[in-house]
Amino acid sequence: EGWKQQQQQQPTDTTKPNSAVVRLNSKTRQIHLLSILPLTSSSSSSTNNSNKDNEIYRKPIDFRIYLEAAGWLAFKHFNDRNPRVIPQIQELLGDCDIQMTMELRDSRFRPIDAVLQLQQVYQNLHETTLNINNNNQDGRCGRSPLPFALLGSARSAVTQTLSILGGAYELPQIS
Repeated sequence: EGWKQQQQQQPTDTTKPNSAVVRLNSKTRQIHLLSILPLTSSSSSSTNNSNKDNEIYRKPIDFRIYLEAAGWLAFKHFNDRNPRVIPQIQELLGDCDIQMTMELRDSRFRPIDAVLQLQQVYQNLHETTLNINNNNQDGRCGRSPLPFALLGSARSAVTQTLSILGGAYELPQIS
């Protein structure tokens, strides 16, 4: 009888080490949104992609910068339950206890760069988790957040390539 009560009190979705949902406290859960969108593009005159001098940083007048800003604003309004854009947001979310974190990575308008960014996220997660497990800690402290969903990219060639790898990671994609 006591074991049954104890099992009912334990959160079932956040106690697993590989869960993308983290329980912050008894009232709040957290998910991590990974955004891989174009922030820079390479100069067409350069073939050396590792040379930072050849990167062209976009100006705020470029319409694509507004995609990133809109995504971040939606994320912020969700966390704050801000009714400025969606007056019914508090009503729609009701007792939703989810808060989001967001990480923005650069696809540079290139499929290979987007895929490398996604691979790097999972490689860093694996390396950090191994180090933590070797120190006999609980497997969650100090670890990079596991993405709950993927936002991106802005070009269909990049999105299609990213969706293949994202699918292999069982990561839902918002494009």
